[in-house]
Amino acid sequence: MGAIYSFKWLDNLIINKLSAAGSAVTPLNREEVILVARTLAENKETLPFEFLQKLLSLKNERQCKRLVNRYHLQFVLLREHIRRNLKHTKTTYPRIYELNRYAEEFVEYLLSLIEMRFPNYLRNDSPVSDTFRNITVSGLKNLLKKVKEKAFFRHEPIIDRIVIPSAISTLENKEVTFGQLNYWQEMLGGLLSMEAIQQISHFNTLEEFLINMNFNHAHFVSYLQQKILKGAKNNIDGRKYFREINIRRDIYYSNTHQSLHRIMHNWFTRNPYTPMIESSSVPAVKESPLSRKTKNTKVILKLSVDQYGILLRAADQTKLLDAPSFSHVCETMAPIFATANQEEISANSLRSNAYPTEENDKLVTIRSLEKMIRWIREC
Repeated sequence: MGAIYSFKWLDNLIINKLSAAGSAVTPLNREEVILVARTLAENKETLPFEFLQKLLSLKNERQCKRLVNRYHLQFVLLREHIRRNLKHTKTTYPRIYELNRYAEEFVEYLLSLIEMRFPNYLRNDSPVSDTFRNITVSGLKNLLKKVKEKAFFRHEPIIDRIVIPSAISTLENKEVTFGQLNYWQEMLGGLLSMEAIQQISHFNTLEEFLINMNFNHAHFVSYLQQKILKGAKNNIDGRKYFREINIRRDIYYSNTHQSLHRIMHNWFTRNPYTPMIESSSVPAVKESPLSRKTKNTKVILKLSVDQYGILLRAADQTKLLDAPSFSHVCETMAPIFATANQEEISANSLRSNAYPTEENDKLVTIRSLEKMIRWIREC
């Protein structure tokens, strides 16, 4: 019984009383405004104890994780609703606008409370509160500054042109997720702990660290592929050395792309010894691996092939698509799209990858659909 959501009063307050949906607005009198403000203030004082008691009443860690994520997601949705309320009430309903501002502070407090006290329970794709993001980003910027100051990282192309720009891009993103912040915490901490860059095999210690960190950035993938092709010209089997490096499956730089292991496995399968494209000694990091032809003729899909397959199979299974078979769907759709790391998608690859094998692929696909739903509701 401890898992029952007990904040329906807050849902009702934000979605009904403080909403500005069409003609449903009911102006509040002075007494009602005071009552709402008092209710929020009182609950802000008692919430930490009540929430902790609720968690302690659960039987196992799995139930605790489920409860934490349920509350966190609900508070994120309420925060989005409040921000819509603020846009529609600012000039027309000043009392409701002020209460929405107070409610936003209250929900931000709830989110940051969960994020600070139960970080190990939150899903990687969870959005974060402004409070938590600001505190965490401030700390990560200090770590990034220290990485830049390391002598052996100065003028290192991978650090200067790939790692640092991608870190800055993530830290400046207001929609950054919990998993992305955790990723850069580990990434920057690991870089700071390095004492030197040493050549230990076909790859040096920096490259091995980034591979282990599942750094599936498109420019780093391109860099690895060029290095392996260059080694092949000198009879060095870079595939062998790459496969000997352990790649973590619990974290991703980008969860909208396949894991680095899957990307490189597909590339090895398609291009065992493709001649290396002419390039300078410095890896080309300004362009993604897509050719000009692909950019001009195909739609670039910001999902991996696995995630694209899951999406199409769901549409087929729910009868959203009217086709003779799922194979026909794949044969028709595969030529239309390309991904950031794959110019040509075969129908067989799309069909075989449509059956979820990684939980992360399912979560990314679901999150993409949720964004579409929110846009449709608000348009």
